[in-house]
Amino acid sequence: SGDTVGADWNTPLPPNTNLERELFGIHPTGINFENYFDIPVESSHMDHAPVDTVTIRIQKHGDPKKYPGRVLHIAHECDLAILTVDNDQFWNNVEPLTFSDQMPRLQESIIVVGYPIGGDNLSVTKGVVSRVSMSFYTHSLEYLLNIQIDAAINSGNSGGPAIQGKEVVGMSFESMNGAQSVGYIIPVLVIKHLLNDIELHGRYTAFPRMVFQYQSMENSSYRKYLKLSDDQHGILVTSIEPACILSKILQKDDVIMTIDDKTIADDGTIYFRRGERLNFEHVMKLKFVGNTITFKIIREGREITLATSLDNFPALVPFHSHDKRPEYLIYAGIVFTVLTRFYLREFSRYHWGEKAPKHLVSLACNGKLQNLTQQIVVISQILADDVNYGIDSDITEAVLKTVNGIEINNIKHLAVVIDEISNKEDDGFIRFETESEEFIVIQCKEARQSEERILTQNSITHARSENLR
Repeated sequence: SGDTVGADWNTPLPPNTNLERELFGIHPTGINFENYFDIPVESSHMDHAPVDTVTIRIQKHGDPKKYPGRVLHIAHECDLAILTVDNDQFWNNVEPLTFSDQMPRLQESIIVVGYPIGGDNLSVTKGVVSRVSMSFYTHSLEYLLNIQIDAAINSGNSGGPAIQGKEVVGMSFESMNGAQSVGYIIPVLVIKHLLNDIELHGRYTAFPRMVFQYQSMENSSYRKYLKLSDDQHGILVTSIEPACILSKILQKDDVIMTIDDKTIADDGTIYFRRGERLNFEHVMKLKFVGNTITFKIIREGREITLATSLDNFPALVPFHSHDKRPEYLIYAGIVFTVLTRFYLREFSRYHWGEKAPKHLVSLACNGKLQNLTQQIVVISQILADDVNYGIDSDITEAVLKTVNGIEINNIKHLAVVIDEISNKEDDGFIRFETESEEFIVIQCKEARQSEERILTQNSITHARSENLR
């Protein structure tokens, strides 16, 4: 809207917050909301989204009153949220702005509006477009289009409109630490994808994902080895994620020449506009889950056209866990949980790749999802008790492989297997074996007797997360 607004929000403190943060990784932080056209829209570094909030208060520029707000949709992948105000008085004298249909070009001026640190009044800064490219959004690690500008975007600017002339061309949402006058805005193309997604499906379905590894074809030896002619260009497929829908149509050593009739260069880029190219994934990110995408490939010297629908299957180690409570199971004081990026960030928020255990980092960066329900279950820690006395503490951060010889697919499967074994015989044993071939053996009877004692000692309400009870 023409009257930019801000918002305050308040998050309740859940039970056992300190323990859950220590064991599983929860990052509660503040966020800022702003308002455009006739729907309040938010864009910021949301470590915890407003779905858990008690209240949201939205204030128009120049108006001392703060109105109760309500969340309509949250789109973590593109770092956006849509809110509304039910009080009709709020909308009095609000002038809607129009989204631009044009992507701003390099060196064109842009005005950024928001409420950065240093004051309570509206701030207006001006900059020029430095770059238009694909990049990983910090909040979600989703690979989407963004616009780099040289206007200062500081804490509090997130969600502010980027205006060119009388139209909105994007929303400010990120800046680069350690760099001066380097800020980023979410282009209207991405914002409209969210709005169109909701209009088409009645809910937010996120962006499609297709996961396969590839390498460029710029090296002449590759091209000769694959018998490519001078007018044949593209990228070489080296592997495909087994759970990805593309595994049904693509094969290793396929050369992808086009994506939806867009020619892919040997460096993996497609034509965007005069003088600018983008990564070929941009074509897919313009589509919706369920849409069809086509490829022209070269396989064993023959050109073939393939088509498939798109989905957004999960990553083996989820890129984010916003709006989700940690999944956990405590058995005989052994804390099992699911490996996520948020879990790894407990070792270091910004340098977990160096600080976290290398085998967990390797799974996050290189692991491949074998099926859609697969999770990596890790032993987070062992809560000391007589029942687990003498178990080597080095076994923490280990990846669980089997329970009594049964390969574990996810944490729900672990819960089912433990229950089945425990209910069979009172004097039975459970053997947990890790990927590193270490194992723990617990007697079922002793584990059952120790549960209440361990929970009480550690001020834990439940031995399992809500979804496992």
